[in-house]
Amino acid sequence: MTLHPKRVRSYLCGALAGAFTVVALVARGDGSRRQARVAAALATVCGALSVAYEEAAQRE
Repeated sequence: MTLHPKRVRSYLCGALAGAFTVVALVARGDGSRRQARVAAALATVCGALSVAYEEAAQRE
């Protein structure tokens, strides 16, 4: 069984969103506000891309 390429991208972006969220939380705990903001922004973008790719995969 193989996954549709858009679904693979969706899962990858979802995993990256989770990883960037962890980085943001750790950076915030360490007191690095700038790094936490950048990681949170990247998590948001990756989460949005994950949803977009999943929607596109469901339409096909």
